[in-house]
Amino acid sequence: MIVNRTHMDPDLESLAAECWRLLEAAPADRNSTFRTPVLASGAAEARTVVLRAADAASRTIAVFTDARSAKAGQLAAGSRACAVFYDPARGVQLRLWGEAALHHQDGVAQAYWGALPDFGKRPYQSMPGPGARRGKPGSGIPDVTDVDAGYPNFLVILVTVTRLEWLRLEQGGNISARFDWDGTGRLSASWIVP
Repeated sequence: MIVNRTHMDPDLESLAAECWRLLEAAPADRNSTFRTPVLASGAAEARTVVLRAADAASRTIAVFTDARSAKAGQLAAGSRACAVFYDPARGVQLRLWGEAALHHQDGVAQAYWGALPDFGKRPYQSMPGPGARRGKPGSGIPDVTDVDAGYPNFLVILVTVTRLEWLRLEQGGNISARFDWDGTGRLSASWIVP
């Protein structure tokens, strides 16, 4: 059932706002457990990433990766993605599904690259690229003084969220809610059985 925000259960409306508040705060808080969700793409491929931005108004989350990585190739082949966030102190899990858009050497990528501190740019200089075999442990990051040398490998993944599920673990029984946005952005929200 599609519901208009003005007719939504007030508890669900507050819960949706709280979920987005937690996501929007996480990128700036290095101690937030929501800062490092697991991102899944392709055929059950998952990995921990760093949440770089979240925006409730556009229903987007942003993460960065190396354009040479497996996840970049998987998302280029199929744009569906799922991210899982868990905060053990709150006993709250968020699962988000959506469509991923890849931004490589465009205005979006340039804006995020320009805001990265120099140490955040260095990993994109690794040689060879992510997943390549090495004879010894190491990052593969060369001693390069030009911090922008890694820009050609920098990729921003923007996921537009189409479904969000919230789960809170409770001793008396877990509770859960689902929020779905259709193609026009209309929201359907309901409590669900965990």
